[in-house]
Amino acid sequence: MIFNFHCLILLTEKLTLDRNNLNGTLPGTLFSLSNLETLSLSKNSISGILSPKIGDLVNLKEISLKDNLFSGYIPSEISHLSSLGK
Repeated sequence: MIFNFHCLILLTEKLTLDRNNLNGTLPGTLFSLSNLETLSLSKNSISGILSPKIGDLVNLKEISLKDNLFSGYIPSEISHLSSLGK
């Protein structure tokens, strides 16, 4: 059996990395996780802007990005996340 790590990542539904001392900006590949339902990256040192690509995570039901170092505005594309809170 061949283990396909790439397929496993794409099937990820929950990503919780709170308090992991993460820093820098969010990688663009994060926004290709189309099955993602929960994204929790609180209490890190993630910086930069929140990409408009956040709107690509249309299956997202929960998101927590508090206590980071984001700058700028909340992109209007976040309104595409119609499953949030459901």
